[in-house]
Amino acid sequence: MGTSVLHSNSVTKKPSPSRRSIADLLAPLDAMVATSPSFVRQTGNSFEIDGERYELPRYQSMVRVLDVLQQLDITKVGLATEAASTR
Repeated sequence: MGTSVLHSNSVTKKPSPSRRSIADLLAPLDAMVATSPSFVRQTGNSFEIDGERYELPRYQSMVRVLDVLQQLDITKVGLATEAASTR
């Protein structure tokens, strides 16, 4: 008698990670703008993905820092973010 073996070729897909909205990402910066006279939000670049329109605003204090770095011929800059800790 012969033996039959069944093989499964199904691929298990990982669930797609939840996407954070741009508004949620920018909310802490916008809160800082609301309370700071020297930190200003400006209209930025807009783009469209899958029929949805987005805008990435410019923040004036950040622009000044980048301008100074450019004047110093610093061409590679990293930007790191982290959530504020609650104490």
